[in-house]
Amino acid sequence: MSHAFYNLQWQNAMEEVGELIQIENPPVAVNEAGKAALEKPISFEDAYQHFAVLFVRYVQVYRKLEDCYDQILHPQKRRDILLSLEAVMTRICQVKANLTRFSSKQSDYLNLDQYLLDLKLPAESLDLPIPRYFREKLDLADEENKKRELLEKCLEEHGMAGTAGESQESQGFFLPKMTKEQAIKIIQKNERGRQGAV
Repeated sequence: MSHAFYNLQWQNAMEEVGELIQIENPPVAVNEAGKAALEKPISFEDAYQHFAVLFVRYVQVYRKLEDCYDQILHPQKRRDILLSLEAVMTRICQVKANLTRFSSKQSDYLNLDQYLLDLKLPAESLDLPIPRYFREKLDLADEENKKRELLEKCLEEHGMAGTAGESQESQGFFLPKMTKEQAIKIIQKNERGRQGAV
């Protein structure tokens, strides 16, 4: 599939997040006097139903964003998608906590079959895959460890073991004192040599 498809999917996912935010934070009702009207209390069943639908929709948005992050190569877009993806994952955890609080069974295991039927979704749509960017973080950590080990090995070979993070003074060498003109001459000489012009 093309990058245009995933850009459109990302746009749709963000529009759905906007809709979900509007559902979660409805505008305050105002009475004739211009003051905020009192809201009637919500039953546990209504609250559970509200959070169940939110949970299912947030999972759908999560799956879309996760696919977009995996398929889009543009680094700035990936960074923005990652921020949105982490925010949606956090919101899923918060909504699930609210679901368990309003559940009649007070259990971490949720039965959302009825809501899936209402939304005409298969049961697999509630599966939360592990985000693929977790593997990328592990790969980056492995690369960082390999670079650190290589640096330590090279420093040991040259008799400078344990000096990778130390300052110049503690390593036993200092930069010579020089004037600004001397530094410019050295830089010019090196640049001429690099360019092959004497």
